[in-house]
Amino acid sequence: MALKKLSIADLAALDSGRVAAAFDAQLAAAIADCSDRPEVETARKIKLEISLTPIMDSRRDLGEVVVGFEIQGKSPALKSREYTMDHRSERDRTTGRTQMHLVFNEDAHGDPHNQSLPLDGENDRDP
Repeated sequence: MALKKLSIADLAALDSGRVAAAFDAQLAAAIADCSDRPEVETARKIKLEISLTPIMDSRRDLGEVVVGFEIQGKSPALKSREYTMDHRSERDRTTGRTQMHLVFNEDAHGDPHNQSLPLDGENDRDP
Protein backbone atom coordinates (compact mmCIF):
# COMPACT_ATOMS: atom_id res chain seq x y z
CA MET A 1 0.00 0.00 0.00
CA ALA A 2 1.49 3.31 -1.07
CA LEU A 3 1.51 6.38 1.13
CA LYS A 4 -0.56 9.27 -0.21
CA LYS A 5 -0.29 12.93 0.62
CA LEU A 6 -3.53 14.20 2.19
CA SER A 7 -5.35 16.57 -0.12
CA ILE A 8 -8.93 17.44 -0.95
CA ALA A 9 -8.58 15.49 -4.20
CA ASP A 10 -7.93 12.28 -2.26
CA LEU A 11 -10.98 12.29 0.05
CA ALA A 12 -12.44 9.38 -1.92
CA ALA A 13 -9.55 7.18 -0.76
CA LEU A 14 -10.32 7.71 2.95
CA ASP A 15 -12.39 5.25 5.00
CA SER A 16 -13.24 3.14 1.95
CA GLY A 17 -14.82 6.15 0.29
CA ARG A 18 -17.19 6.94 3.17
CA VAL A 19 -15.96 10.53 3.64
CA ALA A 20 -16.54 11.38 -0.03
CA ALA A 21 -19.85 9.48 -0.03
CA ALA A 22 -21.07 11.46 2.98
CA PHE A 23 -20.15 14.70 1.23
CA ASP A 24 -21.89 13.58 -1.97
CA ALA A 25 -25.02 12.64 0.01
CA GLN A 26 -25.16 16.09 1.63
CA LEU A 27 -24.62 17.74 -1.74
CA ALA A 28 -27.43 15.70 -3.31
CA ALA A 29 -29.76 16.59 -0.41
CA ALA A 30 -28.98 20.30 -0.79
CA ILE A 31 -29.61 20.18 -4.54
CA ALA A 32 -32.88 18.29 -4.01
CA ASP A 33 -34.00 20.87 -1.44
CA CYS A 34 -33.23 23.69 -3.89
CA SER A 35 -35.33 21.89 -6.49
CA ASP A 36 -38.19 21.17 -4.08
CA ARG A 37 -38.30 24.69 -2.61
CA PRO A 38 -36.89 27.22 -5.08
CA GLU A 39 -38.95 29.97 -3.44
CA VAL A 40 -36.86 29.67 -0.25
CA GLU A 41 -33.92 31.93 -1.02
CA THR A 42 -31.85 31.00 2.05
CA ALA A 43 -28.57 29.31 1.13
CA ARG A 44 -28.17 25.59 1.65
CA LYS A 45 -24.80 24.91 3.27
CA ILE A 46 -22.45 21.95 3.46
CA LYS A 47 -19.66 22.01 5.99
CA LEU A 48 -16.62 19.78 5.81
CA GLU A 49 -14.76 20.03 9.10
CA ILE A 50 -11.33 18.46 9.38
CA SER A 51 -9.83 18.04 12.84
CA LEU A 52 -6.12 17.44 13.37
CA THR A 53 -4.90 16.30 16.79
CA PRO A 54 -1.14 16.00 17.33
CA ILE A 55 0.38 13.06 19.21
CA MET A 56 3.83 13.51 20.72
CA ASP A 57 6.44 10.81 20.48
CA SER A 58 8.79 9.76 23.31
CA ARG A 59 11.16 12.66 22.52
CA ARG A 60 8.26 15.13 22.87
CA ASP A 61 8.31 15.84 19.14
CA LEU A 62 5.42 15.41 16.77
CA GLY A 63 4.93 11.69 16.32
CA GLU A 64 1.64 11.31 14.46
CA VAL A 65 -1.50 13.29 13.75
CA VAL A 66 -5.00 11.93 14.26
CA VAL A 67 -7.25 13.31 11.52
CA GLY A 68 -11.03 13.21 11.63
CA PHE A 69 -13.68 14.35 9.18
CA GLU A 70 -17.18 15.61 9.86
CA ILE A 71 -19.61 16.48 7.09
CA GLN A 72 -22.77 18.40 7.91
CA GLY A 73 -25.49 19.75 5.69
CA LYS A 74 -27.84 22.55 6.59
CA SER A 75 -30.99 23.53 4.76
CA PRO A 76 -33.53 26.13 5.83
CA ALA A 77 -36.07 24.82 8.30
CA LEU A 78 -39.24 23.37 6.82
CA LYS A 79 -42.09 25.61 7.85
CA SER A 80 -45.78 25.07 7.42
CA ARG A 81 -48.39 27.74 7.65
CA GLU A 82 -49.71 28.36 11.13
CA TYR A 83 -53.06 26.98 12.25
CA THR A 84 -55.35 28.36 14.90
CA MET A 85 -56.58 25.51 17.09
CA ASP A 86 -58.95 25.25 20.00
CA HIS A 87 -58.54 23.03 23.04
CA ARG A 88 -60.88 20.46 24.45
CA SER A 89 -60.81 18.37 27.58
CA GLU A 90 -61.92 14.79 27.70
CA ARG A 91 -62.14 12.36 30.59
CA ASP A 92 -60.23 9.14 30.00
CA ARG A 93 -62.65 6.27 30.63
CA THR A 94 -59.91 3.96 31.88
CA THR A 95 -57.97 6.23 34.23
CA GLY A 96 -60.64 8.82 34.98
CA ARG A 97 -58.13 11.59 34.33
CA THR A 98 -58.99 14.64 32.29
CA GLN A 99 -56.81 15.00 29.21
CA MET A 100 -56.42 18.11 27.09
CA HIS A 101 -56.07 17.98 23.33
CA LEU A 102 -56.13 20.42 20.43
CA VAL A 103 -58.76 20.43 17.69
CA PHE A 104 -58.87 22.12 14.30
CA ASN A 105 -61.39 22.49 11.52
CA GLU A 106 -59.91 20.94 8.39
CA ASP A 107 -62.31 23.01 6.22
CA ALA A 108 -61.55 26.36 7.89
CA HIS A 109 -57.93 26.26 9.05
CA GLY A 110 -57.97 29.73 10.61
CA ASP A 111 -61.20 29.27 12.57
CA PRO A 112 -61.54 26.20 14.81
CA HIS A 113 -64.98 27.44 15.95
CA ASN A 114 -66.44 27.35 12.43
CA GLN A 115 -68.90 24.47 12.42
CA SER A 116 -68.86 23.51 8.75
CA LEU A 117 -71.54 21.10 7.62
CA PRO A 118 -70.45 17.54 6.89
CA LEU A 119 -70.58 16.40 3.27
CA ASP A 120 -73.29 13.96 2.19
CA GLY A 121 -72.60 10.53 3.62
CA GLU A 122 -70.28 11.78 6.37
CA ASN A 123 -71.17 11.21 9.96
CA ASP A 124 -71.26 14.22 12.21
CA ARG A 125 -68.35 13.50 14.52
CA ASP A 126 -67.46 15.38 17.68
CA PRO A 127 -63.68 15.78 18.06
